[in-house]
Formats: sequence, C-alpha cells, structure tokens
Amino acid sequence: MKCLIIIISIFFFQLPFHISGNYKVELDEQYRQSEDASLFINFTGKNYTKSDSIRGGITRIYNENSKTIIHLQDYVFSHPRPEKNINKPNGKVIIEFEESDFDTIRFRTTYNKQLDKTINTGRLIKIK
Repeated sequence: MKCLIIIISIFFFQLPFHISGNYKVELDEQYRQSEDASLFINFTGKNYTKSDSIRGGITRIYNENSKTIIHLQDYVFSHPRPEKNINKPNGKVIIEFEESDFDTIRFRTTYNKQLDKTINTGRLIKIK
C-alpha cells in the first residue's frame, strides 16, 4: 500500500521545473556556422517553444548521482526507418542539461536512444 501511495505522489505531485522564461541558445564555437540564426526557447510549465513555431515537452530524469537531468524533446513525430545500422543515428534529437536555477545553463544535443553520442554543445542564456 505504501508503494502505491509513493507512485501516485510521484505522478501527481511533481515539483515544478526550475527553468522558465526566455532563453537564447548559443552553440559552442566548434559547432557554430556562419549562417546560424539566433535561436530562442521560451519555457512555460512542462512545455517549451523554439523559434515561435516548434513546440516540445520537458522531461525530468533522476539519476543515481543525485543530479536531475532535463530532456527537451520536440513534439514532431516521425517513423524511424526500418533498417538498422550502428553507424547511423538512432532515436530522436533531444537537448539535455542538468536542472539548475542559474541564468546560464550548459547543454548538449544528443539522441534519445544513443545518449553516448553528442551532436553539439552550448549554453542556454536567460534573457532578462
């Protein structure tokens, strides 16, 4: 019975996310390209909006190191290709960072099924 109460409380009484407001995305120098446009993300509750058109969800993941990891995944659904090749990316692209109250947050972009692969890294900078 106690286990059931704990599970219910985890789903219904989840703490609000620390991140909220508008952030500018700044890629690290080795990943920047001259044609990169400025990207902004607006966080509200359990959702976010990128560049005023792409919406996504925020997921909180607790790990054994007592660090809370946040995953951002766009609400764009596509069917994976039936072929499997270990050299090709596997999964959807997500943005991953540690939950924090800071105005500047380090992030990395990776695949949800290949977390050992990093696509790029950068910073989320809060716009005041």
